[in-house]
Amino acid sequence: MKKNKMIIISVLISVMLSACSQPGIVTNQHNKQNENKSDSSFNKEIPNINKGFSTIVLDIPDNNYVKLKDISPHKVPEINLQIDKNININLDNNNNTSNSLNNSLVNMNPQIYYKVSKLSDGFVCASIESIIKKDTETNIEDKKMLVIRRFDFDGKLLMKKVIKDANYEGRLNSIVSLDNDDFIFYMNNYFEKDKNFLIKCNKQGKVIWKKQISTLGFDKLNDYFINDKNEIMLTGLSYNNEDKTEEQWNILVAKLNMKGNIIKQKYFGGSDYEYIDEVKYNPNYGIVILGRTSSIDGDFGVSEKPEMPVDFVACINDDMNLKWVNIDEKNINYEKLLLSDDEIIILGCIRFTSNLSKVHYIKYNKAGQMTYESNEHNTTMYYNGNILNNGNFIFGKKSKNENKYELMIYDKNNKLVKRIDNAIDCNEIIPTTDGGFIIKAIREIDTVPQPVYISSIWYDIEVVLVKFDENYNMQWRKTYDKYKKSATIDFVEVLEDATVITDN
Repeated sequence: MKKNKMIIISVLISVMLSACSQPGIVTNQHNKQNENKSDSSFNKEIPNINKGFSTIVLDIPDNNYVKLKDISPHKVPEINLQIDKNININLDNNNNTSNSLNNSLVNMNPQIYYKVSKLSDGFVCASIESIIKKDTETNIEDKKMLVIRRFDFDGKLLMKKVIKDANYEGRLNSIVSLDNDDFIFYMNNYFEKDKNFLIKCNKQGKVIWKKQISTLGFDKLNDYFINDKNEIMLTGLSYNNEDKTEEQWNILVAKLNMKGNIIKQKYFGGSDYEYIDEVKYNPNYGIVILGRTSSIDGDFGVSEKPEMPVDFVACINDDMNLKWVNIDEKNINYEKLLLSDDEIIILGCIRFTSNLSKVHYIKYNKAGQMTYESNEHNTTMYYNGNILNNGNFIFGKKSKNENKYELMIYDKNNKLVKRIDNAIDCNEIIPTTDGGFIIKAIREIDTVPQPVYISSIWYDIEVVLVKFDENYNMQWRKTYDKYKKSATIDFVEVLEDATVITDN
């Protein structure tokens, strides 16, 4: 969530330590949020292995949630994937707690992590799943499976392939589909780097090749793209440099052929640390990196040693040469990178002592020359935006009233085209081929019980989609909340033709 919610750690610890003696705070209803889900076949297979753990209900201030009514929901073009969830759940074990706490955490708050991509004849879906034994409540198979499913355009399940050749723990990144319907995806496990894989499969779900990320030189892979030469471009961080004489975070770019073999790789950085916040690719100019540097030398060196890393934007072409770099030492926080075929837009802000910021966006051309710089006072930025198919630029912001959101749309000449008041705060702005866009909001409804050993706050979550046409008038709005009283986020993906994919 983008909202800033501060919890005083000492207070929370004291609450948890004293919870057992305070009536009305601790309950033994360990799995109530799962019991209330509408998909009963999904719920009944989730074992209750939380026995012995108490839950705590925190007294959190009201988050100003207002229920939104659906508007013309019958107009929503939906495809419901027939995913068989009766004996499988998707697990997110991306933490360093013990196995018993891991399993208890997972089953208190099961998340659904499907990655979907469009093929020539339908959709491919990848997920990480663990079979729950039917004969006992506590016997969970430790080995996680990689599951590949294929669907037709009506959502009918055509194929299911289970891959068990490794312990696939972690999260899947977006699937990149190829012209021949092969597809590539990245599996990330933050705490166990030997389980980070780049995998290529064919449409039948057969693994063509699997590369461990560390063997490609990366400690962390940020993103991957297919260029015009049908080569795989990888960008990420390496705790090394080209000469392997020093150890610090440098940016690494690698180029692979379709057989998964390295064609070329190159390190970028200086004698201190570099970081990547966001990276995107456009065939007109190559890889564009939004990052931060602490170096006073090298590719992104600043004039003097900074107290905090300094933001920069850089462009690296397909031949892996640094075309240009712009380093900003004006204390502007770069937050979002947007690309069109002929310009680069950076969203950011300058922070003041008050709770208000200066909205700030900067435009560059393909040669890295600044073409426009804009700022707006007395507002706080909600760092999300996009470039629409007609070339207009849209971003969301908070107004002076902290609970009011606005959408700002500018043309390529930086003229305000439309301001949409009373919008919802947006997690994604998705351009659609008809010239409009869809807002995707993940909204917190209310807190739900959680184990006392969890330091964050769990909220009941809903997903809201709002569609605007090419004239930026609302066409429809629909809320997705299949998992009542649960922190589970509904699987809702939006295609660029405005089709909504769900697993309902």
